[in-house]
Amino acid sequence: MLVGVALLALATGCSSSIEQSSAGTAGQPEEEALLRPGTSLGDGLTVVPGTNLVGTVWPTLSGTYGGEGATGSWEAVLELTGDPIDVHNAFVGQLRDAGFSIVRGRHACGVTYVSSDRSFYAPPGGAEPEGLDPSDVGCSVEGAIVEDGGTVAVARVVVRRTAADHPFGVYVSHVSVEVERWEPGVRPGSARSRPFDPVPPLAGSQVELAQEPAPPPIPGPGDPIEPDGVEGDPLEVVEGSRVPTPVASEWCGTSGYDVLVAIDGPDAQAVVGDYQRQIEAWGYEQLTSEPVRIRGRAAVLSRHGASGAGTVDLVVVDGDQHEPAYLRIPRCRD
Repeated sequence: MLVGVALLALATGCSSSIEQSSAGTAGQPEEEALLRPGTSLGDGLTVVPGTNLVGTVWPTLSGTYGGEGATGSWEAVLELTGDPIDVHNAFVGQLRDAGFSIVRGRHACGVTYVSSDRSFYAPPGGAEPEGLDPSDVGCSVEGAIVEDGGTVAVARVVVRRTAADHPFGVYVSHVSVEVERWEPGVRPGSARSRPFDPVPPLAGSQVELAQEPAPPPIPGPGDPIEPDGVEGDPLEVVEGSRVPTPVASEWCGTSGYDVLVAIDGPDAQAVVGDYQRQIEAWGYEQLTSEPVRIRGRAAVLSRHGASGAGTVDLVVVDGDQHEPAYLRIPRCRD
């Protein structure tokens, strides 16, 4: 199996100390078939109906307060297969049940209408502009847990789906769930909970957004990962790895994407190294690197960037005999 100390090879820029994975190569990894509604994500949250978690829960880089960082932070990216409004309402209910006060998200969902020369934003079920079709729906909510005047936990849930005929060809049908935990007294904050009524269902021409759009083709070995419309040097799928779920366009200021890669075979060291070398060939430098543990598994987070060219992250999570190693690559061209 990949061991935590071995994954430090990515953090130190070395390529010779990662042990080989004993994950098998036949069939779908067991975890990918199990992470369906009801599966625990952490901190009282679970995969809700209308979503699937393909892969794993990811560690994340968090900020600091007074020089002290979070005691634990994670993010889950889920495929959105059901109605986005229902999924949003379900996660709000989970946050409340887990002890989070809803601090942002009173009017949490909106539908965007876009044409070549104008855009319009409306609430679900609200008045629709004439001559414009809905291009996407998005929901976001933030919860917090406060003890003795300080914030000890923050949770954010973002739900996004684009229409099948999005005018710019953007594909997103995903949910991001992120939680940070802090020691008492480190992060200031208040948690005046705001009233929350379930978001009304989509209506009129918005209803099509309740249906999952047709995903783009999944790239295979040697194919570029970038969705159409993403600028910059291409990143190719490395032999020995696979992309198990459609690549989502990232909602960056310019363009970007977020891709999950599974590494099933014994050559995890070589595969991760090939991705890193592609990024370095763009002229990107390693900006940060942090070894962590997530759900008892070793992981390494590293961020690479170049002036005026945005950033790309490499997040590696250890595998074992029953599941592959996972690599997440979010890229923003901002």
